[in-house]
Amino acid sequence: MTRQQIGAWRVIWRDTTAITGNGLNTQWICRCQCGTVRSIRGDILRQAASMSCGCMDRLQAMKYESKVRDDEQYDWVWSE
Repeated sequence: MTRQQIGAWRVIWRDTTAITGNGLNTQWICRCQCGTVRSIRGDILRQAASMSCGCMDRLQAMKYESKVRDDEQYDWVWSE
């Protein structure tokens, strides 16, 4: 899995410090495109259940808020 890109995550190396119980859920150290580094379970990565550290969600929210603000700015033009 090392060096794979999964969403915004880049898998760096296997996390040898993580306790995985039965050994089935190996953890991987991953770096998000924004620079955040986290240990993520392998099954979560394989299922693409985590695509970023949350920075992508914040980016999408900012884009949506910006669009709503732009739409509201021109509402007065059409209401007359």
